[in-house]
Amino acid sequence: MPLRHLLLIAVGGAVGTSVRWLTTDLSAAEHHVTAILILNVIGSALVGLMAGAGFGPGTVRSNLVWPLVAIGFSGGLTTYATFAVQVASRLDTDRTTAGLSLSFVTVVATLFAAGTAFSFGRSRFP
Repeated sequence: MPLRHLLLIAVGGAVGTSVRWLTTDLSAAEHHVTAILILNVIGSALVGLMAGAGFGPGTVRSNLVWPLVAIGFSGGLTTYATFAVQVASRLDTDRTTAGLSLSFVTVVATLFAAGTAFSFGRSRFP
């Protein structure tokens, strides 16, 4: 991997992580789960849009944009670890229904966002 790609990933990741931190820091504690869900959906949609628009890995268009936006920014913006801890904490405190519901909603919403954005990107940016 070229050094410029690593630098783009680092810059994008720093910005995405900062946006995630600011979003969760500014949201009330009782809304952290919702904030993380929204960020994960936005990041999934962004990667889906880019892939559908031809910026996916191995494409000519992906040279600089994919490492910066998809891997770096979206990778920093989204967080599987926080989602996993949110689910695990619910399962551990006998809130099984809440934990399973959060898992289901997150997986369905992120897949739907990525798939819909991919289709949109493919149709709008052939």
